[in-house]
Amino acid sequence: MLKALLKKEFMALTAGITNDRRKGVRRSKGGIIGMSILFVVCYISIGTAFLGFSTAFSVLLPDRLWLYMAMSGLSSLVISVIGSVFMTYSMLYKAKDNDLLLALPIPPGKLLLSKMASIYIMAWLFAALPIIPALIIYWTGGYGATAASGIFSILSIFFIALLGTALSCILGWLVALVVGLFPKKNALTVIATLLFLGVYYVFYFRVNAILRTILANIDTVEGKISGYVYPIYKMGKGCAGDAGSFLIFAAICVVFFAIVYYVLSRTFFKIATRTEKTKTVEYKEKKTNQQSIPNALFRKEMKHYLGSPAYLLNCSMGTIFVVVAAVALLIKAADVREILEMFEYQLGGDLAGLPFKGLLMLVLAAVLCFLASSNDITAPSIALDAKTLWLSK
Repeated sequence: MLKALLKKEFMALTAGITNDRRKGVRRSKGGIIGMSILFVVCYISIGTAFLGFSTAFSVLLPDRLWLYMAMSGLSSLVISVIGSVFMTYSMLYKAKDNDLLLALPIPPGKLLLSKMASIYIMAWLFAALPIIPALIIYWTGGYGATAASGIFSILSIFFIALLGTALSCILGWLVALVVGLFPKKNALTVIATLLFLGVYYVFYFRVNAILRTILANIDTVEGKISGYVYPIYKMGKGCAGDAGSFLIFAAICVVFFAIVYYVLSRTFFKIATRTEKTKTVEYKEKKTNQQSIPNALFRKEMKHYLGSPAYLLNCSMGTIFVVVAAVALLIKAADVREILEMFEYQLGGDLAGLPFKGLLMLVLAAVLCFLASSNDITAPSIALDAKTLWLSK
C-alpha cells in the first residue's frame, strides 16, 4: 500500500513534466525529454548563483573546512525550509485527494508518510543548491580534498533535506492550526506573503554586508554555530572528515524526523478532515439600485480580484512596489540625496547636453513605468473567466 501511495505522489510531483495540462494528455517521449532538459537547465542556472556565495567563503579553506561546510549546510537548511514550506500546508492538509484517500481503508500514518516523501524530494532539490557549488569550489580549488570529506558532504544533502522536511512539516502544521481559526483566509495569506517577501528582500540586499560581518568575526561565528546550531556544527565537522561527528549529525536528523512524523500522524486525520471556520453572511432583504453594465462588470471583477490572494499578489506586485519605493525614498532620503550628488559630480552636471536634474526625471519616470508595466491583471482575468465568459457575453 505504501509503495502505491509513493508512486502516486511521485507521479503528481512530476506531472508538470510528463503531462500537458493545457490539453489534458500525456506528453510524447520527445516532449518529456525536452521538459526534463529544460528543468535541468533552469535548476543548474539557479545553482550557479550560489557559486559567488561559496567563493566568498572560500577564504576559510583549507584551515576551516568544517566552518566552510557548516555555512553551506546552514544556507542549505534555510533554503530547503523556505522552498518547501509554502507547499507543505497545501500538500499535507489541503490536497484534493485527501477526502477520497481517507475514506479508503488506508492508515492516515501511511498517507502522511507518502506526502512527506514528496516534500522531502522538493527539500532535497533545494538543499543541494548551496552545497554542490560549495563542493565544486572545494574540489577544484586545490585545497587537498579527501575521499571521506567528499562522501560525507554528498550524504549530508540527504540528511539536511530530512531535517528541512521535518521543519517544513512543523511550520505547515502550525499554519493548518492557525488558518482554521480565521474566516478571512485571503487577507491572512496576502499579509503573510508580503511579510515573507519583505524579509527576503531585506536579507537579499544586505547579503554582502552580512558576509563581511561573518568573515570579520569568524571566531564568534564558530562559537555561535557550535552552541546554537549543534546539528550543523556536527555536519561541518563530518564533512571535514570526522566520521563520528557525521554519524551524530545523521542520527539527529533521523530521530528528529521520526519524532515529527509520529506527532503529526496523531493529528493528521483530525486536521485534514476538520471543517474550517468560514465567514457566514446573514441574508437581509434590501433594495439594490440599478447599475450600468460597465459598473456591474467592474464590481464583479473587483470581487474576483480581491478574493484571490494568488491573483492579487502575482499580478499586482508593481503597484505594491510603487508604494514600497515611495516609502523607502522618504525613509532613505539622505542616502538617496548623497548618491545623486555623487553621480552629478561624476557626470559634470550634465550628460550629452541634458542637465542632470532633467536626466534624473527621465530615470524616475522610466522606473515608475517599469513598475506599472509589471502589473498584468487583465489577461489572467480573461483566462480565469474563460469557461463562464459566455454568461457575460
